[in-house]
Amino acid sequence: MASFLNNLNVFNNTLDQPLVKGQDTYYAFNVKVNSLQLNNSVTLQINVAFLTNGVLNTKVFNNGTYNIKSLTTTLSGNDYKNWGSDDEYIITYVKNNLNNIINSQMDLNVPFQRLQERFQGRFGGRFGGRFGGKNQ
Repeated sequence: MASFLNNLNVFNNTLDQPLVKGQDTYYAFNVKVNSLQLNNSVTLQINVAFLTNGVLNTKVFNNGTYNIKSLTTTLSGNDYKNWGSDDEYIITYVKNNLNNIINSQMDLNVPFQRLQERFQGRFGGRFGGRFGGKNQ
């Protein structure tokens, strides 16, 4: 599978073992720098390839083969210092911390119906019933 992902030229960093989180299985990722504060920190955008229950979910962003989730993380302190000029450090950091990075993100791929269920009644109708409030 790793060579297949690389041949697509979409994700150039494959996980040593797929990471299973609930119904999602993560396979590979790409990293780019979102912002950099010299001598302080770097914020990374991480696009990860995953499948839900082993299949493509056409209701979320995808490339036709894999669902794609965009995550961000910031390296500062010793993590930033250890990066230095070795970009492999970033790849290793993401591989070793992907579980925590995923856990720290709000899932923007949640279908709207599930959002309605989550927020039902929590806002006392301030959103005109769009999130299950009583006032319309």
